[in-house]
Amino acid sequence: RTLVKHDEARAAELYQEIFSSYSLATAMVEVLVPCLVEIGEAWYRGAIRIATEHFASAFLRGKLLTMLQAYPQRRSAPNILIGGAPGEQHELGALMLAVLLRSEGFRVEYLGPDIPLEDLVDYAKYEKPQMIVLSAVTETAALELRSMQTLLSRLRPAPVFGFGGGAFNLRPELRSQIAGTFLGDTLDSAVATVATLMTGRD
Repeated sequence: RTLVKHDEARAAELYQEIFSSYSLATAMVEVLVPCLVEIGEAWYRGAIRIATEHFASAFLRGKLLTMLQAYPQRRSAPNILIGGAPGEQHELGALMLAVLLRSEGFRVEYLGPDIPLEDLVDYAKYEKPQMIVLSAVTETAALELRSMQTLLSRLRPAPVFGFGGGAFNLRPELRSQIAGTFLGDTLDSAVATVATLMTGRD
């Protein structure tokens, strides 16, 4: 409600209270995610302006980026690149996953939304990540990921490719069209799947 009212000061206070009262994962899964869903649905219904949706997203993006940068990077930990699929402008889900994984000790590089696959694979050639994770909220962006595993097969060693996001939850049949590992339909399951895949890769 404070975000819908554009009350940045009160929203900042509530944000601090939430993350002081709950674990990181609980705060994100039980507070932030439902909040984002509610705001998105309100915009879709025409109950709030797009400017309000953008304000809320920008506020949370800033808070999450600050949190991400506050965690130290372990150089010896598995290196994971996280971003949005080509054409995907929604980034908060991927950003929350990045924060959670870094809090678990992974070396995470967050690349933002709308990442061209060829450019990402070219970067990975030099960065040599153990894993790449891409998120898609829209079906169009999800289908852009169909060629990712083929592109990664050019690399030696090829990083593990994981994907997830709202598109795969709303349309589960899309999962079988993407070669790679579906990380799960919640942030909790995504973190657990990544941890399992990265076991022994320190």
